[in-house]
Amino acid sequence: MAQTTYTYSIAVDVTSGAVRPGQLSKEIATSSIVIAVERIDVTGDVLDVVMKDAISAGDKTTLDGLVQAHVITDPLDEPRESDGTPIVRPRAFVSSDGYRFRGTGISGTITAGTEGSVDYKLTEDRMINAVHLMLENHVWADSVKFQIVDIDNILGYGPNTVLDEFATAWNVDPSICSQRHERIEYPAKVLKDLYIRIKYTSTGGTDVNMHINLYLHKVPV
Repeated sequence: MAQTTYTYSIAVDVTSGAVRPGQLSKEIATSSIVIAVERIDVTGDVLDVVMKDAISAGDKTTLDGLVQAHVITDPLDEPRESDGTPIVRPRAFVSSDGYRFRGTGISGTITAGTEGSVDYKLTEDRMINAVHLMLENHVWADSVKFQIVDIDNILGYGPNTVLDEFATAWNVDPSICSQRHERIEYPAKVLKDLYIRIKYTSTGGTDVNMHINLYLHKVPV
């Protein structure tokens, strides 16, 4: 037996214009095609279906039809054996609706008696549903804002545009370091290359140290 490759253009030969190799492998394995799939490779627009041996003309017609009709329906692109059987692997920190926790911490110092900020740039789309603020040297009448800012004019509204402010003049409690935080049930999506800004107003005579934990989550795909 000699492996045989059948090459397709995803843009031309696949009506949906997208391919999920594991799912297509399963579709071929459960079809009437006699020869088993060795693997499926996708490189840019090129789709290579590698069979364990050459297939008959009738099976080639069937394969062409499967490729043309392929529509992604699998919720997860899990790796599969050549016969289409899923390879089971653990997926740590994944919720039932597909989110993955990607929490991160940032910190900064605000000069006494001034307004300052700490920014965090998103390198991927993320969902956020809480911010935990820890403070040192804060006093009564200090306050904080939580903003989403387009510093680099990604969306075209102008540099440093404040797109949203999900807490305004949020009063801090001077009696505790770890500020109470609310974790909302409906996470907000923040797009790649935008910034989460923690803007702090200090009214005291000593610099304020801030430590912030961002409750971020990887967006389901």
